[in-house]
Amino acid sequence: MMPIREFKARALVALFCILASVLAVAPFFFMGQTLPGGSRWDLRMPDSHDMYLHYDQMRDFYQGLAAGELYPRWEQDTNYGFGAPTTCFYPPGVYYLTSELYPFFHDWTAVLLVAHVLMMVASGGAAYCLARRYMSRLPASIAMTAYIAFPYHAIDQYRREAIAELLSFIWMPLILLFVDRLFSAKRSLLPAAGLAMSYGAFLWSHPPTAYQFALVLCPMLPVLAALRRNWRGLVWTAGGLILGAGLSAAYMYPAAAEQNLIRHEIMDKIWPYHFTYLFMYAGYSKQYFEFFQLLNTSWRFYAVAGVIAACVLFGFGRLRRNRALRDSILFWVCIGGLASFLMLPISAPFGRMIPRIEIGVFAWRMLAITTLVAALLAGATIQLSLDARAERRRSASALLGILGIAIVSAGVFFSIFDVMAPVNNQVAFQPKPEHLNYAIIPRTAPASTSDLPRVDRIRLDGAPGSATVREWMPQHRVIDVDSRGATRLFVRTFNYPGWMAKIDGFPATLSADGATGAMLLAVPPGEHSVVIDFLDTPARRLGARISLLSFLLTLAALAIGSFKELRPARESPASSVVP
Repeated sequence: MMPIREFKARALVALFCILASVLAVAPFFFMGQTLPGGSRWDLRMPDSHDMYLHYDQMRDFYQGLAAGELYPRWEQDTNYGFGAPTTCFYPPGVYYLTSELYPFFHDWTAVLLVAHVLMMVASGGAAYCLARRYMSRLPASIAMTAYIAFPYHAIDQYRREAIAELLSFIWMPLILLFVDRLFSAKRSLLPAAGLAMSYGAFLWSHPPTAYQFALVLCPMLPVLAALRRNWRGLVWTAGGLILGAGLSAAYMYPAAAEQNLIRHEIMDKIWPYHFTYLFMYAGYSKQYFEFFQLLNTSWRFYAVAGVIAACVLFGFGRLRRNRALRDSILFWVCIGGLASFLMLPISAPFGRMIPRIEIGVFAWRMLAITTLVAALLAGATIQLSLDARAERRRSASALLGILGIAIVSAGVFFSIFDVMAPVNNQVAFQPKPEHLNYAIIPRTAPASTSDLPRVDRIRLDGAPGSATVREWMPQHRVIDVDSRGATRLFVRTFNYPGWMAKIDGFPATLSADGATGAMLLAVPPGEHSVVIDFLDTPARRLGARISLLSFLLTLAALAIGSFKELRPARESPASSVVP
């Protein structure tokens, strides 16, 4: 049973994490110009880069779940009602979170506020658990605070409102935690299962950041193996990452296999990866100069803080004797250094050799990785300050303490005054009347969503008659047709693989309207019931099966690992006595 003192200490850390998260997140929802007829204290948000996209997508995703779909893949209201296979390609993780919250609040702005707080609390808690492996409570709490408050974390909310990427901040510390355990523990099933679940959740949340994190983590694993003299950990880590990829296969496999069904090259033309390096003033970086200055300054802050902290830490005698912390700091510095390098134009020749590096979309997303590294180094600096104080080395303790506090304070002040404060009087966010998803357009549809006509949901082209919608749900439609002769039913939904039609229970063939890409269905004379459903394709079925198998393997690893962990405790004392 946990001692009362320990319980109180943990509860205090948890409360502090919640308070820090609320302070970091909540002001955003009271910023922006007051809406007409509203109060200064009404919930609202300043206008930001991605909120138009997320606001509509999370509402459509909720409609799909409410209609009984376990994994809604079709966004029905976008593109003037023609829809889009949005979550076939865009990660649905954060929309599951917002959909679970909506029934409690029935207000999407309140849902976003609570979701942001929950994500920040989970991110801070994950960073604390990682730091606590080698730090006492105070330094681990400082690392947690830094991770919550450092500038790129604030930029992602206050400037970009990239809620899917914000969710990814939870998984990076957990992945490093389980990797650390795999290179330290003799029994590896439980941490391997934890790594699989964390990496799988990372891919469901935000594949671009997950891929970038893997790019900097995997090359550094041999370094960690050499430091820990544990090459077996490489095999377990590889197994955990592969199993995690399997857990995400229901989303990731069809997204990869079916990418040629949409105009994915549009993203490459708008945001070419190798023109998104920091300190490269070309294209849209000139158009959004102030935003890129924030990113550049964030890179400088993390780089300077990391270099100074690493030099001081490795120059401190105590660190040479604290081998576990020393090895971890070296591992973190290597990860942060590689991530920092890959964000610079000088890395382009190397980056062009990395397969599918364009998945990251923006090179500067790796600032999320350096945010974690800088926070951990700040905590480690405070830890060594406390160690020096215990040894009565007051000068060293003061120097390390000042350095750690200076790093954290500089990051917090930068976030408050340069990232958060300037959006206080920004125009308040208001939903647009139409959501146009130009990034996920079927190849059978017009290349530009603005070219789509405004038409009714259904119409008959041919013999006189009538068509009536009996049911219209995101992935299921029932239409009654009564025609005097053979006719064609036009349905205002893109004809995309997976949509299947039946007439009076018998399969029927859908075709695409040449001008719009919408569904066309030949209907014979008379009264008929037309049922149209969005079903799984072979790629989607295979992905689901891989995820199910991976889930069963993960459960087996958890069960066997837990049994092995508990078995020594369950053995009787007498069984260990040598006669």
